[in-house]
Amino acid sequence: MPEHIPQTRLNHLSRNHAIWKARVEGCTLQEIADAFNLGVQRIDQIVKQYAASIPAEERDQIVQMRREVLGTVQQMLFDMARMKPAPAFAPNGKAHIDPETGESIRDYSLRLNAIDRLLKADERIGKLTGTDNAVQHTLTVSAEAQQATKDHAARIAEQFAGLIPPSPEVLAHAVRGDG
Repeated sequence: MPEHIPQTRLNHLSRNHAIWKARVEGCTLQEIADAFNLGVQRIDQIVKQYAASIPAEERDQIVQMRREVLGTVQQMLFDMARMKPAPAFAPNGKAHIDPETGESIRDYSLRLNAIDRLLKADERIGKLTGTDNAVQHTLTVSAEAQQATKDHAARIAEQFAGLIPPSPEVLAHAVRGDG
């Protein structure tokens, strides 16, 4: 052991490296805090300090590798989200059938799960690239611009009103203002 570095400092460096490694391997802050008998805030602080100590060139390489992995994952999830939904089955193995149409009811859970994961991957990419921080913008709109927007929306609504046949579902959404 080098004489100019106290043993306690070496122990902390080793601990911090282990904490960083656990975080990179996907452990949650809480899991790491429990394993090292530290608070979550302290673990978060150590992870941030360790990340900040990585040389810029090495950090850029790590970011690029993670972007590539996340990009591959995103593509896989996009493909899953575009897949045709499978038929839905009851626990007894029989397919669910829509009583009104007689058609098989489709199970969209794979698509929804893929979309949920896509959103999480996008959030992760935002954190990785630093683009997840909200930026506050102030926008003021004149009364004339607001009225022009309302008039334009009314004209578009009139033009497209004939494209969607009136059905109880469409009318219910229109009355509630859901869409």
